[in-house]
Amino acid sequence: MKLLRLTSDNENGIIETNFNEDIKIDENSKIALMNASFSVSEERFTIDEFNHKISYFSSETGNDNETSIFLDKTDYIKENSNELLEDITNKFNDNLKENTRNIGAQIRCETEGGRTTFRTKISPNNGNLFKDFLTPSNALQTNMALNITNTNNLDMNSTQGAFNNDKAVVASFKEFGKGFSTIRTRIKKLETIVGNTSAGGFLIGLSEISPSEWTLSGDFYSDNEKTYYIRIADPSLPTHIYTKIKGASEVEVNLQLDKTGNNATPDANQLEIVKNGKNLDFRLYRASEASFDLLLRLPMADTNVKLYPFYILRGGAGSLSLDQCKYTLDPYRTNLSSYLNPIVDDSEYNGLGAVPKQINSSARTNKKVVFQSSILSNFLGFETNQLTNNNRYAGQFLNKANNSFKILIQNPYFIIKINNIDLESYDADSKGRFNILSTFGNDQENTTRSIFYEASNPIFLDMKNNTPRTLRNIRTQILNSDLSQTSTDGFSSITLLIQ
Repeated sequence: MKLLRLTSDNENGIIETNFNEDIKIDENSKIALMNASFSVSEERFTIDEFNHKISYFSSETGNDNETSIFLDKTDYIKENSNELLEDITNKFNDNLKENTRNIGAQIRCETEGGRTTFRTKISPNNGNLFKDFLTPSNALQTNMALNITNTNNLDMNSTQGAFNNDKAVVASFKEFGKGFSTIRTRIKKLETIVGNTSAGGFLIGLSEISPSEWTLSGDFYSDNEKTYYIRIADPSLPTHIYTKIKGASEVEVNLQLDKTGNNATPDANQLEIVKNGKNLDFRLYRASEASFDLLLRLPMADTNVKLYPFYILRGGAGSLSLDQCKYTLDPYRTNLSSYLNPIVDDSEYNGLGAVPKQINSSARTNKKVVFQSSILSNFLGFETNQLTNNNRYAGQFLNKANNSFKILIQNPYFIIKINNIDLESYDADSKGRFNILSTFGNDQENTTRSIFYEASNPIFLDMKNNTPRTLRNIRTQILNSDLSQTSTDGFSSITLLIQ
């Protein structure tokens, strides 16, 4: 019986010991691990000015196709490592450049099976999407006629008379997008109602309360339910454009729609609310103006807040009609995969002086992601600092790292491998014989990073030596449970027993 204690200060868990004399091993000997003591290094990564930039390219050409972000400069360890992925996700969604490829796009950086995944999903420009998510199974809908063709019409139900309340509404139960997102409409017809000018107009907006929880009281929904909106009143009134934000009253806007007499000029006015970075922008596009008017810019305290698109129509069935009604939904909260083929024609915007960006995210483009430093991309598990698009669906992006995001590895146990003695041990990952001397560990040892193991009943393995032999060198290695290399800190020691 022989007792061998091996020690090392190698930071990769390698314990290699050279003895000053031969160690004689009898034929048909066996070997077992008695104990092991080591400390696992705390994985740490620092974001600094040399690695904090990441760029996403949403198309092949154009000055606005590159969105670059700069990560927070800080240190990451296992306990806060998910905050790095959240920082990448939030910064991209809050900085996506306004272009036809990015409207409706949303980026997410996360782990799947321990490997980092960088992904872009889209809310596509598809008329069936707008129809399906404004119907009663997916939306609050009353007194509204939908005519979803290439122009996405919203009209009052013809059985209703003129009224100035909230009884004609469509409000989606599905969440607004958290990337660059839009809800928009064009005024196809808005005619003054002679003798009842208070009854004309409509609202377009976003709610922080799911419409499934809205309650009609006195024919109106509350200001909390109608959290953010643009309201258009009868165009014959001197003031007929208003904005409203959370916790505040309506504010008059000192602008006029393009009008013909007392009526809004057909197809000459477009309204839009967009999540533009960390802001909600309220916009008015008119045929008479070469650029849009910014009615309001509202900084958002929380850009991940849930928002729900809605339209409320007021007036008579023959006096009001909206078209080009569109909105983009959160593609991670709603399955939009069946709507990826675009079938909506945006050419009807051409009558405006300033044309809103067309939603064209479904077009095939050579998207890519570029890290300033391969040190960061390698830390996340990618083998290069330039990520190409591996998604087969038009308009989307996907690249999954080949390697694990090591800082997140949760070791329920460790493996002691012996490198220069053949043992009767086998491993499924290596699909064959693998010189495993012992496996051990528990969650507590993994959490504290200081590991001490002592076998209560040593398990002996055959050394496969049919004849006597001598040893002067023994090479062992501490591995993670997935056979990856362990980073050790300080002094490591293992004790072997040979019989």
